[in-house]
Amino acid sequence: MSNEPIQLTIRRSVTTAVCVIAFGAAAGCDSGGADHAGSARGAVATERLVPTLVVAVKGDSVSFKLRVANDGDTTVVLRFETARRFDFRVEDGAGAEVWRWSAGRVFAQVEGTEAIEPDGVLEYEAMWGTGSRSGVYRAVASLEAARRVELGTEFEVGGG
Repeated sequence: MSNEPIQLTIRRSVTTAVCVIAFGAAAGCDSGGADHAGSARGAVATERLVPTLVVAVKGDSVSFKLRVANDGDTTVVLRFETARRFDFRVEDGAGAEVWRWSAGRVFAQVEGTEAIEPDGVLEYEAMWGTGSRSGVYRAVASLEAARRVELGTEFEVGGG
């Protein structure tokens, strides 16, 4: 395998209609753990989160980027139960985990939020040193919010 970077991109769209607001109360609204700002009385706001996973292989290292864009017309507030906002893991062909970004890390046990304005983006990155490994692997990225987003793709390292 050459040392030229290989880049794989996956996009997945998650669209949710925010409930109609009437008489100061939301009727039949399931927020899924997120707040919905900017909704006018009697209006329906659309929330559209578009997660993207980019995997780039160069030599014996692999970089991962999880990008979550808000393509909707309202601010999305994501709630997190801990300080951990994201995670990346790598699985071998049999589905066994061979690496996880969060392994061995300690996260504050404190709730928090991240707001994504319309047309705004959250990005998280990590790097994995493959050592002498070669073969086909699966990268899985997750947004660790109450409304969990997870997506994955296969990639190859070494001559495997």
